[in-house]
Amino acid sequence: MHVAIIGAGLAGLTTAKVLLQAGHDVAVFDKTPDVGGVWSRTRRYPGLTTQSPKAQYSFSDFPMPKDFPEWPGGAQIQQYLAAYADVYEVTPHLRLETTVESVVPDGARWVVTTDSGVPETFDRVVVANGVFCEPAVPDFPGRAEFEAAGGRVLAGSEFTDVEEARGKHALVVGYGKSACDVTVAISEVAGTTDVIARQLLWKVPRRIAGFVNFKMLLLTRMGEALFRYRWLRGFEKFLHGPGNRLRASC
Repeated sequence: MHVAIIGAGLAGLTTAKVLLQAGHDVAVFDKTPDVGGVWSRTRRYPGLTTQSPKAQYSFSDFPMPKDFPEWPGGAQIQQYLAAYADVYEVTPHLRLETTVESVVPDGARWVVTTDSGVPETFDRVVVANGVFCEPAVPDFPGRAEFEAAGGRVLAGSEFTDVEEARGKHALVVGYGKSACDVTVAISEVAGTTDVIARQLLWKVPRRIAGFVNFKMLLLTRMGEALFRYRWLRGFEKFLHGPGNRLRASC
């Protein structure tokens, strides 16, 4: 089959690899100049890293380089995905800097038209553009006046150069991983850095008590034991009884 894949992020690349190995012909479209989806240099905010250790984030058939840190940075993940595309011969099928304008059914097939204006017919279309392909920035009272006075409102994926915050008064809205990552990066150069959030959530530390990698506790049966069972036995009974203080500290 002739298959169109929209998106060259993790889902698009792995789908292309599997289909190529099955003998199909594929074309992978992406509007960015590089592979990686959220890891593309066009949307990689300062301070971006994985939230999982590299062993958990790597493909089972393509381990990450041994010299990568435990939590690789955004540029390293993009390089890793580009290498994946090379090794599994996806790269020759990439059509980067190409925006898909429309996908229209034509009988049992599909007509895909890109910004080149030239339609192409495919047997199947895989939509792998991800749920974060378009930034969502809500409108709010005073925004027009704020921007007219020289202020800028950016989604995380639109903030790619930390120098844009140098000497400025920066406000980060939100308390998810992205917000915390970018806050740390901004705080090193901005005049002031503030965070506003509806609710502050507990963050899993990368190292428990400063030295035990969290994966040794939370990504094992120990992590399961931290949640209260209906019937407590053995070590779990200790953790939710006399050892509750220890459990809570994890």
